[in-house]
Amino acid sequence: MDTRLDNALDVTLPRGSWPGPAPAREGPVARLRRLARRHPFKLLVLLPTLLAAIYFFLLAAPQYESEARFLVRGRQGGSSGGIGDIMQSAGFRPASEEAMGVRDYLQSHDAVAALRSRLDLVGLFRRPEADPIARLWWAEPSAERLLDYFRRMVTAEYDTSSGITTLRVRSFRPEDSRLLATELLRLSEEVVNRLNQRLQDDALRVAREEVARAEARFAAAQAALTAFRERERAVDPGRSAAAAIDNLSKLEGALAQARAELAEALRFSRPDNPRVLQLRNRIEGLDAQVREERQRISTAGLGNSQQIGEFERLGMERELAQT
Repeated sequence: MDTRLDNALDVTLPRGSWPGPAPAREGPVARLRRLARRHPFKLLVLLPTLLAAIYFFLLAAPQYESEARFLVRGRQGGSSGGIGDIMQSAGFRPASEEAMGVRDYLQSHDAVAALRSRLDLVGLFRRPEADPIARLWWAEPSAERLLDYFRRMVTAEYDTSSGITTLRVRSFRPEDSRLLATELLRLSEEVVNRLNQRLQDDALRVAREEVARAEARFAAAQAALTAFRERERAVDPGRSAAAAIDNLSKLEGALAQARAELAEALRFSRPDNPRVLQLRNRIEGLDAQVREERQRISTAGLGNSQQIGEFERLGMERELAQT
């Protein structure tokens, strides 16, 4: 059926009065920007405070902290020198360095790996009562993610003035915090023991090497001294030279005494007296011995000096090797 409107209303609008298309509706980002321009205090201060209050008072699960303090004692050193110097050169460090090493270990990948081998570390941080913001989000976290979360829940601080390391552990159950702190203390003790054992082994190794080198030096010096004695046919050139000079002095003394006795005898006896003849023969023999001894000492003088110098050098090397 055809329907036709008769007497249609003809409406004429004035020019420029057409409203045009309706404006587009604002998106959330635009509304947020407009709100930030109009109310910056509400957006930057009140809104974060409100969100934090909602989380802490309505959503946040209670966390329990366990605190432990320990002191890494250094080795009591005796007198300096000797084996103490060798052990120090082998790597024995002050207790402060060991304590700082333990502190760094407690927040390292090695500590996390050791804990995972001893207890369910991931499950401990994913307890059902934990809130969705504070809990560990991943059931199978990577090593880096687990370490980052572990460092949020476990802190270790070293006080340089007192030497005390403070360990703080947070979790969602008190028994979990206590267990985790106990295991970390046990790991710290094991680290210190391993470090001390390694340093002791290094010190003993260095000491054995020093002893072996000293024994080798002593053996070489002793062999050189023995070869010198066999080559020069002298046990001690210095003593041999001193003995030769002493013998010459004795011969000269005996010669002087014999000459004095001869002069005394000539005063009361004839020249052909047997006593006088005996003294003359003795004087001739002593004089020959004195000349021979002087000749031998003067001939071997330079050689004796060289022998004595070499002998003293070898003896000094042997003494140094013994010390």
